[in-house]
Amino acid sequence: MALNLSRLEGYVGINNHMGSKFSQDRRAMTLVLDELEARGLLYLDSVTIGSTVGEPIAAVSRMPFASRDVFLDSVAERGFIEGQLRVVEKVARQTGHAVAIGHPYAETMEVLKRWLPDARERGFEFVPISTVAALECAC
Repeated sequence: MALNLSRLEGYVGINNHMGSKFSQDRRAMTLVLDELEARGLLYLDSVTIGSTVGEPIAAVSRMPFASRDVFLDSVAERGFIEGQLRVVEKVARQTGHAVAIGHPYAETMEVLKRWLPDARERGFEFVPISTVAALECAC
């Protein structure tokens, strides 16, 4: 992992996109999060499985982290994605913020191009994941 992290620059953290089995393994996740913490990086838990241990480990270490609230396009259909964006808005109104993730599918991009300007007009603000991570952790 250290080799992969050292090959890139300009990033503030990493997230898991796949690896549900891995993200349930406390020992494995501790190794990953310890490396991120040592580098001053944040962890975004994609919550690919409900029993992920990423967030609790990150919280104990007091490192910056965030967890996905809504997966936009587990079904790559416009109507589904639009519905998920309504969920994003609901979560943001209830909690003060929401983290949504998705794929670069054509359908997702098309829906987001229409939704983003209207969301801004309705008072939603878009911030870097590092801002949300700072809100979530006790760092």
